[in-house]
Amino acid sequence: MGRKISNIVLIVLVATVTIVSMTNLQPVTFKVLFFSFQIPLIILFYFPLITGFIAGYVTKGIVTYRKNKRLNASKDADMPEKKKSRKEKNKIKP
Repeated sequence: MGRKISNIVLIVLVATVTIVSMTNLQPVTFKVLFFSFQIPLIILFYFPLITGFIAGYVTKGIVTYRKNKRLNASKDADMPEKKKSRKEKNKIKP
């Protein structure tokens, strides 16, 4: 059920972004310090949108990685140590 709602929200978001961006095709002047660029307003609309999606994707990856690392560390702590071989027992520690 949650997946279906998520897909509906995504479709509505994509439709809204498409409608708004298609109505904003006129060129605008974009000034950065000493430079000025004349670009379509649609690019100024999509640039932060795409940047936000990328930032969210990267953040989700980092959070998932840390969560999995923490879970694996706790699983390793719960497991008993394996028996050491004769070579490992005789190894001299510095």
